[in-house]
Order: sequence, then C-alpha cells, then structure tokens
Amino acid sequence: MEEIRIATQKVEISIIMPVYNAEKYVASAIESVINQTFKNFELIIINDGSTDNSEEIISSIEDSRIKYFSQKNIGQTKTSNKGIKISKGKYIKFFDADDILHPEHLEQQFKVLSRSEDKLASCKWVYFYQNFEDLTFPSEVTHRDYSNTMDWFFDSHEYDQGMMGAWMWLIPRRLLERAGYWNEDLTLNNDFDFSTRLLVASKGVMFAEGAKIYYRKGVTSALSGTTSRMAMESAIDTTILAMKSLLSVENSDRIKRILANRFQSWIYIMYPNHKDLIGKAEEYITFLGGSDLKPRGGSLFNLLNRVLGWKLTYRIQNLAYEYGWQAILKLKTKNKIAHALKGEKVSSN
Repeated sequence: MEEIRIATQKVEISIIMPVYNAEKYVASAIESVINQTFKNFELIIINDGSTDNSEEIISSIEDSRIKYFSQKNIGQTKTSNKGIKISKGKYIKFFDADDILHPEHLEQQFKVLSRSEDKLASCKWVYFYQNFEDLTFPSEVTHRDYSNTMDWFFDSHEYDQGMMGAWMWLIPRRLLERAGYWNEDLTLNNDFDFSTRLLVASKGVMFAEGAKIYYRKGVTSALSGTTSRMAMESAIDTTILAMKSLLSVENSDRIKRILANRFQSWIYIMYPNHKDLIGKAEEYITFLGGSDLKPRGGSLFNLLNRVLGWKLTYRIQNLAYEYGWQAILKLKTKNKIAHALKGEKVSSN
C-alpha cells in the first residue's frame, strides 16, 4: 500500500538530465539519482541525439521514476527547456549526465527550502576526474544563508570561485517561471545568464550543508572547453545579459567591478583573436568603470608578462600553440588526470 501511495502522490522534485554522448558516465550519474534518500522525484532524461551507446545504457536501467525521451540533437539549452515543459515537479533540479549526486543531496536541499517558492537552495561541490570517494569539499564564504542575493553573487565572485552552474540549485517552479527559462541563443557560459536571472528573481539563497555534488572535470568534449567564434560570442553575450539583470537591482561599484573583471577574463581568453569581440568587451569595461583583473599563467608566462606585457606574451603563447606547445600542454593535462586517477586527492582549485 505504501508503494501505491508514493506512486500516486504529486511529484515534489523534477530532475532534468540532458544527455549527449555520455556513455562513459551516464550510468553512474543515473545511479546517484535513483539512490537518493529523498524518494519523491521524477528523473527526466532527454537523449539529445547521442551517437554513442548512451541510449542502450539508459534503457537498461529500470526505475519507475525515470521518464526517458530521445530526439535529434538540438543543444543543451533547448533540451533543458523541453525538460521543464515535460516536468511535473514543484521544484526543478538540473543535473549533468557526467556528474554525481551525494545520496542526501535532494533531501538536504528540499529540507532547507521548507517548501518556500521564492528562494533558491545551494549546495557544496567539488571537482573530480573519476574517483570521487573521500574527497574533501572546500569551505567557501557562500556556505551560509543569504537574504540578499546580490550579497551572494558578490561573495561568490570576490572570495570563492564564482561558480554559477545551474546544477548548484534546487529551484522552485514558481521562481523559475518568474526568472525565465534557458536562453536558447546562448552556448558557452549560458549558466551565467541563467543563474543570474534566478538570483535576481529570488528572495534569498538557503545553503544546504549536507547537499553535495561531484562535478566532473577533464571531459574533453565539455562545452566549457571551447574557444570557437560562436562560443566566444556567447560568452560576451551572456555577460552582457547578466550585467543588465544585475544592474537592474543593484547598480553599485562592487557589482560593476565583478562584471568588468568578467569581461576582462574573456579578453584574456580571446586575445589576440576576435578583435571585434575584444573591442566590444573593452567598451563595456569602460562603461563599468574599469577592471583590476590581472592575467594569470604559469611561471614562464608570469616572467614574460613582467618583461613584455600581457599582450605580447599572449601573442608569443599563441605562436607556441601553433608550433607544437599545445601538444605539450595536452600531455601535461593527461599526466595530471592520470595522477588523479591513481588516488591523489583532487581539490576544486
């Protein structure tokens, strides 16, 4: 009788998981959801045109709470919006197909919201490669409750890592409807616009101490790793959209500086390519009052930067990439991952 009661009651949480070529990780991701201590959820999995064995793996997992859909590839934002429209839950959770939820994640986030429909629940997070057991979750300034969401935004970028992944939040549906769905014109960094609008629409951020998520690093096909023209256009556009949202509620020097530094960070990534986008970003930096963000790199970069300046240093770096240095960097990254897989603890730094 208990199983019938659970099956017929209204869904509290809808977890939306877009999947694209995630055959290596999707089974573990799904398992971490179905093993949650919080049971009243639906897991909406949308296979966004995967060309690997993702569909076969997903179809082999049986759980009545899984709602599976398959479609031609339309991209993460459109797929996420489709998931929202399909979902029935009072609360929404976005979850990547290569990450892992701690068993108490949903329970703890649901608990701190106390059925609030106008606040967000945040969580702890840590990077990992393959092994996620026994990792130490870093302590962050934002590991507390906030009644002013602009204070959360400032503290996150000033003192923490400025993580704005949509997977951080448990989102009341009513709040999501007020903030708006994913912007389907954006690709790279679309979480920044999405999470900013959530913060602006929210009346507070509640920190769930026991809610933890393991965020996979080192996936070579990850969208966050691209510097194509389309990606860089999206990066600038999403920063502009976030700027407009944030300044509409707090037009202060502290928020302007965070935004100016974000534009500057994209300039460092783009330079010396995409000169028009760099010019556009520089105009916004001037409008915002200037940036104090310094370029960062390894010991050789820092040495050259002190002598030659960052622009000439980046030009030299780009020439080095063209003539083989990129292969060396890939090898160094591969070795780093290999060490992590042997049991070295991976921090979020």
